[in-house]
Amino acid sequence: EIEAGNAFLRLGDITRSLKYFISVDKHFDVIIEDQYDFHSYCLRKVTLRPYIALLHLEDMIRGHKYYRTAIHGAIVCYLQVHDMPALFKVKKDDEVDYSTMT
Repeated sequence: EIEAGNAFLRLGDITRSLKYFISVDKHFDVIIEDQYDFHSYCLRKVTLRPYIALLHLEDMIRGHKYYRTAIHGAIVCYLQVHDMPALFKVKKDDEVDYSTMT
């Protein structure tokens, strides 16, 4: 996904590029959420060595090489959106009229 994000960024397709970079962030969020189940498992089974390894992993999960690369790409995308806001503004005609929905 990082390579796809970088490819779309080189092509100038900022929205697609940002989609791929943010999906990497979501993968890491899922990993962190799964660790909560492992906390209770380790405490229930009294497995201290894997629990300590998990605590070390939690300290450096956001410092992983792939995470840093994806977040750097997302920051580049956001900076381009900030530098050229006219290209990314939603026109009044493109807005959805929710009042007519039932």
